[in-house]
Amino acid sequence: MTPDTDKAEVEVTCENCGSKTKKSVAWMKEHGEFECGCGTMIRVDPGRFRKELVNAESESDGSLGLLEKLGK
Repeated sequence: MTPDTDKAEVEVTCENCGSKTKKSVAWMKEHGEFECGCGTMIRVDPGRFRKELVNAESESDGSLGLLEKLGK
């Protein structure tokens, strides 16, 4: 993974309230979970996150592919 990838932001949507929060790729790799303003804990599976990140980097527009996959 490149330093530019680590600086990219990922938008995560809360399944409870629909609020969207942006976190950097580097932050997500290190933390993996955070609390939404509504109180819901949002967890990102680190293994899945890294797998999707590697897959996205191999695509022509990696950041877009990552955002589309994690937004589901």
